[in-house]
Amino acid sequence: MANRLKRMRHAAPGAMPHPPHRHVHSEMFLLREGTLELTVNGKTYRWDRDRLVCASNEEHGVKNVGERPANLFVVEWVRAS
Repeated sequence: MANRLKRMRHAAPGAMPHPPHRHVHSEMFLLREGTLELTVNGKTYRWDRDRLVCASNEEHGVKNVGERPANLFVVEWVRAS
């Protein structure tokens, strides 16, 4: 597996960058600042620190539930060709 930084994501208060989705690669999210609500496979969690990993094909999505913008890094784990 190879890691690659996919992007830095910004979410305004109340924003959901996109609807819950799934894909074949796993992703690790590193929360830089803010408070998010994370939904994984239909279960919702409050997330305000540290990191989390979504495995391949897990449905996931985030929403900023804080009063400030949220900033996070998204790292993909992809199979090297």
